[in-house]
Amino acid sequence: MTAIQYKTGNVSTKTSIRAFRSKDIEMLWRECRRGRLAISKNTGYGGFLEYFTFILKKSRTHWIVEDNGMPIGIMLVNGDGWTIEPHVEFFNDISNAAIYRGYICFFDEIENMTGVCVIKALGIAKNLFDKLCSKGYLQYVGLIPDGDPEGDIYMYCTKQKRRDL
Repeated sequence: MTAIQYKTGNVSTKTSIRAFRSKDIEMLWRECRRGRLAISKNTGYGGFLEYFTFILKKSRTHWIVEDNGMPIGIMLVNGDGWTIEPHVEFFNDISNAAIYRGYICFFDEIENMTGVCVIKALGIAKNLFDKLCSKGYLQYVGLIPDGDPEGDIYMYCTKQKRRDL
């Protein structure tokens, strides 16, 4: 588990990622009922379980992002060991600062685990990933015009340290 501690003035914040546990399904169900997930809060428990069973089976690694001990999102990661591609769903009311810290934890966690992490982002997240580029966590790779029904897809990848073979 990776954790980072931030201190701004008198406020201290700890953001971390941890392995997904089976009891997290109940936590995600509560967050769904509160309308904090992308899935409709009117979805019944059976539909919710079907949806999350489907997305959990599609990914190899599952993490929960926490901020001050409270869950703020779920990270699902696919890959072949050399290249990975995360799908991240933060709860709807989470601050941009907490999301930023969550991604930093993720990039710190995978730094020595993989060769390349590929990020595909829509325009609404472009500023966040550009900020991560300016801090040295990512590099901009390119653009896929109209690559998604919601618009352009911006491509980023991690800046991994060189390893001697």
